[in-house]
Amino acid sequence: MKKLLSAKRKAWLAANPDKHVWKRDTKFASVPCHVLKDKLTTLGLSFVEEYTPLTEKAYSVDIAFPTNKVAVEVNGEQHYNRDRSLKPYYQERHDLLERYGWRVLEMHYAFTYKDEAIDLILEALK
Repeated sequence: MKKLLSAKRKAWLAANPDKHVWKRDTKFASVPCHVLKDKLTTLGLSFVEEYTPLTEKAYSVDIAFPTNKVAVEVNGEQHYNRDRSLKPYYQERHDLLERYGWRVLEMHYAFTYKDEAIDLILEALK
């Protein structure tokens, strides 16, 4: 029964990508992600929030520069193993996006407050 419900939910999300929970205005607001977006906006950089870069997957990235194929993910602790590597789901997602030509910048939420975060994004956009 769970597999059937899961398959139906995935099919519905594939047919209705704009209704995914991550696209809702009521979703949990990430303060570090918001701070980073404000910094990028102040610099005059144009980006897309909650962008879905792949048509065959319902992945949504926090910040995207589609023209440059650069994605920025602001990650909480739940994304990482104890050794600071990405957990398997997030690593597979990262690798798939890179196979499609995207450069994915995985940023721990605390890093987004540092000037180096902006420097890293600007370097990736070159």
